[in-house]
Amino acid sequence: MLAHPRVCTVFSPITRCLATVFMMHRIEDPAQGIPGHSMQFVESMLQRLRRQNCRLVSLSELITDLNCGAPPKGYSVAFTFDDGTYDQAEIAAPLFRRYDCPATIFLITGFIDQTLWPWDDQIAYVFRFTTRTSVTIRAGSQTLFYDLRTSAQRVSAVEDLRTRCKSMAQPELLAVLDALPDATELAIPERAPRAYAPMSWEDARSLERTGLFSFGPHSVSHQILTGMSSEDAQSEITGSWQRMRHELAKPLPIFNFPSGFFGTREIEFLRDAGFSAFVTSGAGYVRSCQDQECGGLPRRLDRFVFPETLEDFLQYSTWIEWGKARLRPRMRNS
Repeated sequence: MLAHPRVCTVFSPITRCLATVFMMHRIEDPAQGIPGHSMQFVESMLQRLRRQNCRLVSLSELITDLNCGAPPKGYSVAFTFDDGTYDQAEIAAPLFRRYDCPATIFLITGFIDQTLWPWDDQIAYVFRFTTRTSVTIRAGSQTLFYDLRTSAQRVSAVEDLRTRCKSMAQPELLAVLDALPDATELAIPERAPRAYAPMSWEDARSLERTGLFSFGPHSVSHQILTGMSSEDAQSEITGSWQRMRHELAKPLPIFNFPSGFFGTREIEFLRDAGFSAFVTSGAGYVRSCQDQECGGLPRRLDRFVFPETLEDFLQYSTWIEWGKARLRPRMRNS
């Protein structure tokens, strides 16, 4: 009821300065055994947005509005994808074209070049396919034990080890990856298997030519920049940007930090490389008030993880979540 189009219209003067940006990753592909966003659910949400006369926009349109000092024009929603996996080009893109919905895809350039594949996918691969029923791994100063007798335990192991790795310095992360084959008794292929494969540069160029899809850099290797030396972190930023400018006609100067980890050092690297903005994985709206003084640094664009339920989708894509956030401080002070 609160998300009914008539209710949204009533509140549109209040929320016209807000825009929702959704972050998406894998698309469910049962043929490859890959979990992800359900295309049936994604399609039903796109249908709902169209029925509500939502303005489906690209990130570049939002940036243009903000750079002109204007708020987002009405009830606006933008979609982004991370990494550049094959399913985004082969499964998601045709659906988004059907609904004339723009999307920005952030590419891991070394992944698209097939010179590497993301470390977090390598973790998923070994825990999925190892024949061992338990695994012990040395991670920094800790020894980790994972029971792998059930599918649920394997999923839990993947999430736990990924989370731990995100807080590691680069040498520690690489040491964990090096230890995985022996620990799981499973060799990791040099190139990503089909289930974890990237789209190609030609896929990206073809999508770019439709005018609906744009692309931004998501680093070269997808390793956590805050755990790297300054030289390596800067190389991840400039290297991915140079590669995209070589392969694509109009890549966006908007960076996506791997796993959402960044600090002042990384933002200054973006400024020096000429980036106008960066996206985060911190839940929040894009707001016109972000057009405040930022010292010449790239603009921050917060995103919501694309939800799995209609209730959460309605909260993020309408005025509801904004209203709840405004009410919480008042309730605490009452």
